[in-house]
Amino acid sequence: MPENSVGNSLLGTCAEFDPNTSDLELPSMAAQLQEAVANVNGEAIEELKGENGHFKFVESLRMSMERFSDFKSEYYLTTSMCNSGTKEADFGFGKPVWACTGNLNEDIPTFMNRMIMVDSCSGDGIEVWVTLEKQVMDSLRSNFELLSFASVDPSPLSIA
Repeated sequence: MPENSVGNSLLGTCAEFDPNTSDLELPSMAAQLQEAVANVNGEAIEELKGENGHFKFVESLRMSMERFSDFKSEYYLTTSMCNSGTKEADFGFGKPVWACTGNLNEDIPTFMNRMIMVDSCSGDGIEVWVTLEKQVMDSLRSNFELLSFASVDPSPLSIA
């Protein structure tokens, strides 16, 4: 990246699961995800900072677009904004009580199959914003194992 670059960069990774050939047991899938995330490391960042880093970044985006544009695969985007400092930003009105991303149209989510982790208002937990198809979300909301660890749809402002 040029020395005087400003802004954020996005670097992603992918773990693929083929129902015909992959071990779809939870421990195996978790290990594959962990391995994919581990590939986004200091070495990968240094490559982006190198002489042809911007070409590598654009190539990475192109490959991602190809992978997800075939409409033959389901994909799930997961990202974390934890410890990103969003709760510390002060634009002259004081620190925010709550921060979130938004959609341009409430009927059309910006991304489907998206999970974004953020620091909770109380500071002692994590909120996960989940956008899924209605039938998948309904199934998630009635998953007793998940509900033993998490609350669904609590108001973040009432927790603050």
